[in-house]
Amino acid sequence: CSSDLQILFAGSRYGGLTNYGIKDKYSAENAASMVSSMGVGGFSPTDLKKTLAGKSASLVPSITNYTSGFSGSSTKKDIETMFQLLYLYVNEPRKDTTLFKSVIQRGKAQVAMLGSNPQVAFIDTLYRVLYNGNALAPTAVPKVANFDKIDIDRSLAIYKERLSDLGGMHISIVGSFDEKEMVALLEKYVAGMPAVTTAKFVDNKVRPFVGENNFQFKKGKEEKSLILGIMHGEVPYSEATALKLNGLSDAINIIITEEMREKIQGIYGGGTNVSFSKIPNGEFQFVLQLPCGPAKVDTLIAAFRAEMKGIAEKGISQSYVDKVKKAWIEKYKVDVKKNEYWLGALQEINRGERTADRVLNAEKYYNQLTPAHIKEAALIVKNAKGKMIAVQMPE
Repeated sequence: CSSDLQILFAGSRYGGLTNYGIKDKYSAENAASMVSSMGVGGFSPTDLKKTLAGKSASLVPSITNYTSGFSGSSTKKDIETMFQLLYLYVNEPRKDTTLFKSVIQRGKAQVAMLGSNPQVAFIDTLYRVLYNGNALAPTAVPKVANFDKIDIDRSLAIYKERLSDLGGMHISIVGSFDEKEMVALLEKYVAGMPAVTTAKFVDNKVRPFVGENNFQFKKGKEEKSLILGIMHGEVPYSEATALKLNGLSDAINIIITEEMREKIQGIYGGGTNVSFSKIPNGEFQFVLQLPCGPAKVDTLIAAFRAEMKGIAEKGISQSYVDKVKKAWIEKYKVDVKKNEYWLGALQEINRGERTADRVLNAEKYYNQLTPAHIKEAALIVKNAKGKMIAVQMPE
């Protein structure tokens, strides 16, 4: 459907998986997907598909670590259908023991096949090391045994605690619609929904390891390796710091593409990315991912460390900073034409992660990026309280 007719919906409130303890872990992690696979109101997922045939409207519930909510989309003519779906997902999640059992069986079968994949086994080990084997850490790779710990009634109860009460939910709608018509739909479908509880997230104190933690993982026959580096820590959240960290990551990616790949053959793509979240308390993760040939592993790790050290101590040349800014501005010019961009921006503003000023005047802030900012970001990463370089190697 063309974007001028597209409408995007997002609703989000605080409170998610971290609100639950170990006994409820798997029931909580699977609550939203279980409801989606059992259906709503009088409709099984198959009935729903038939009913929605020829219409362009969808809605999906989700429960993440710290938030719960819905995301949906529709065309201009099917917007009421999207609201009807929201109404059913909030008020009438459906219990279907037969469908539940088949989802569990299917899940077990899929997971059983994952175990033989060397990369999946590597990621599983990485998460265990990353979180010191903490049982409450996010599940990276589900186990067959986890499925037996999902209780249908508890899953439904958790879903209802998070999503059958819209107290504190913030709704954003972006797209081509008539405002009067939209207000009428909100009054009809949303205004009367239960909103009794206050939405609060829980900091369950699950944190990655502290110190240096490097390891090699040997599995598989193929002559392929994967380097995964994770540097993490806590710094007070601000948009200015977020911009510097992203600047560092993007500059390093240019260095990896232009310098390291030229000088050291044997990198197949890869690069760095950074995640920086405001809740629970200003946490950043700077992640390096380099798929490569086993013979190049040591050379690449040494080269990456040398680049990071160089930037933290001596800074970076203006030419890299200019390339980063140019790419950001070009991307922004494309993004502002997209509904997805504005929906994301509105949600970030609501969570206090961005200000309207930085969204509307993004180019001004991009243009202010300097080599000194990237050096500051490199120092933040250099002083990260936890550092790990993990390598997957063939047997």
